[in-house]
Amino acid sequence: MDRVGTQHAHNLREPADRLRVVADSGVGAIDRVSQRNIRTRFRAEHHDQLFFQAHGLKRLLPGKSMDLHKDKKWRTLIAPITKNPETSMTPDAARKTSPEMKPRKKKKRQFRQLFARSLQRLARTRSGSAEFSGPLNSVAILAQEKLGDCVLLTPLVRNLRRAFPDLEIHLIAFSRASANFFMNDPLVTAVHLVKKQPRRYFREVLAREFDLLFNTKDHPSTWFLLQSALIRARFKVGHKNPFHEGLYDRLLDTEFHSHMAVKNCALLPLLGVTAETGACRPSLPAMPVTEELTAFLGEIAALAPVGVNISAGEPNRLWTEAKWRALLERFPGERFVVLSGPDDLDAKRRLEAQCPNVVASPPTRNLYEASRIVSRLRLLVTPDTSMVHVASATGTPVAGLYREAPQDISRFGPYAIPYEIVISPTGEVSGIEPGEAADAVRRLTARAIGKET
Repeated sequence: MDRVGTQHAHNLREPADRLRVVADSGVGAIDRVSQRNIRTRFRAEHHDQLFFQAHGLKRLLPGKSMDLHKDKKWRTLIAPITKNPETSMTPDAARKTSPEMKPRKKKKRQFRQLFARSLQRLARTRSGSAEFSGPLNSVAILAQEKLGDCVLLTPLVRNLRRAFPDLEIHLIAFSRASANFFMNDPLVTAVHLVKKQPRRYFREVLAREFDLLFNTKDHPSTWFLLQSALIRARFKVGHKNPFHEGLYDRLLDTEFHSHMAVKNCALLPLLGVTAETGACRPSLPAMPVTEELTAFLGEIAALAPVGVNISAGEPNRLWTEAKWRALLERFPGERFVVLSGPDDLDAKRRLEAQCPNVVASPPTRNLYEASRIVSRLRLLVTPDTSMVHVASATGTPVAGLYREAPQDISRFGPYAIPYEIVISPTGEVSGIEPGEAADAVRRLTARAIGKET
């Protein structure tokens, strides 16, 4: 049954102007023979060959004697993809902030752009301004890698399920973290992990055709572009970007600094679904919680404590333990709960032992358990991390500690909740002084009781 076609007439919009694609001279390194070989693999009947080549498995085309892994130009273009330049770094390497890292990042960016330009030349050109029509029975959504990104994808999944109860929603995951996050979500039909089980992925994803594919990234990503090309879909949607031009049937034109929850939900109007601000609020799939946590939630129900999250995913987003202690000491009459990830449990325990106004809490095993505590808080103080999105999901006010990076605040900041933002003058969260964070807590508290001056 065509549920979309009947609604879509009310959501027509003028086709976006086609972006100019600047020719990349680097593509000239691929001669006509290699281009023809790659084009062959983008035809539907050869999706499996391209897939196995891209994942480092030798396989020849039927009737062909050439093994493209022995073709230097093909290997130069495609082989680096198997190393996943987006996510293959170790945690220690990813945390380096020294100047010598900049050339490496530049090279990776140049590779992604070259790969995108190559696809633009080799793949079938799509208009970027088409209107969706026809049945919508299945959708493949390319889910970003980090936990915070997963939280911000939940409003799209929720609204799709609400509008299309029988829709097959397939999440294409590029990290174990994102796969685990959605694995128990009852709104999701299936989660497919791209890199760990290539043969199973081919059988369950690449061997079929979807009605719709959605690339959630608004910038060129090697893995996301590759899967956009490999996955067969009647209609493909991405975000407007010069490196996405020609690769998608529709490019969604949203302002760069729009919140990512809103950017994800930008797919909905194309399908005839209206999503207001509240409808784009993140949520978290329910998971089992420990008995210890359940008991603790009962203990703090009447306290309405203030929470502090001391963990962050990157060193330049961390606040020092000494500054957290200094912040807690400025509010002797308040009750606090300290939240942390596994790596910061010792610091959490020290703060609980040294600060008499802190209520000791059990460690949380996942974001859902953390969200259960956050939902009981009067407000949360946290660096720029996924806990900001957890607070947005639970409607908990946030005092956020940020670097001087406007895109981090506008695209990944608090959503649809009261908040105060403290921006470091040094480019690292550690540059924020306890007094500045304390002032933000006071302002947020005053707003909550209507006494702001």
